[in-house]
Amino acid sequence: MSILDILAKQGVIETKDLSSIREKSESTGESFDKILLSIGVSEDDILKAKGEYYAVPVKKVNPSLVTSQLLEYISEEAAT
Repeated sequence: MSILDILAKQGVIETKDLSSIREKSESTGESFDKILLSIGVSEDDILKAKGEYYAVPVKKVNPSLVTSQLLEYISEEAAT
């Protein structure tokens, strides 16, 4: 099951739109995220679907709460 399938299962997008989203991504090179955002899918819905797909909990963090001291714990390789 793909992230798109999860979004369809959750009722965020319609099953009939899956093939057109995939085709648009292949033909334009745009990411699924960018296409989904352009058709009105929220960042939160995309994040929740990715969490389910990867079987990891998700947490949205307010960027203003992230200090430079905290960022020192994240390797540059992991951040990109």
